[in-house]
Amino acid sequence: LRTFAEHSGAVLGVAYNADGTQLATSSADKSVKLWDPNTGQSLRTYLGHTSTVFAVTFSPDGAFLATASADRTAQLNRLDNVEVLFQRGMTLRERGLTETECAQFLRGRTCITLAP
Repeated sequence: LRTFAEHSGAVLGVAYNADGTQLATSSADKSVKLWDPNTGQSLRTYLGHTSTVFAVTFSPDGAFLATASADRTAQLNRLDNVEVLFQRGMTLRERGLTETECAQFLRGRTCITLAP
């Protein structure tokens, strides 16, 4: 059991990379953090969203992080630095429930992020 305590807000999204050697968390503090799950050490902090970050995921090849935020944007970051490759607005649809939806291609695959 390990505690990861560097976010200043609630953690809302958690993702491991394919081989389990890295962990990413997204938070109400508007940030995403990359961790070494074996040591609990924070490796990088990704900024750029202006509101709560609900979701985070690794690309299939482990080179990128995709995030979705309450600021109605999806963001793609390189994993090896904090460079934002793109940030795109998401469409808001109402079907009884409010849903934010974005689709973007990552190396020939579709990455879909959903956030309440």
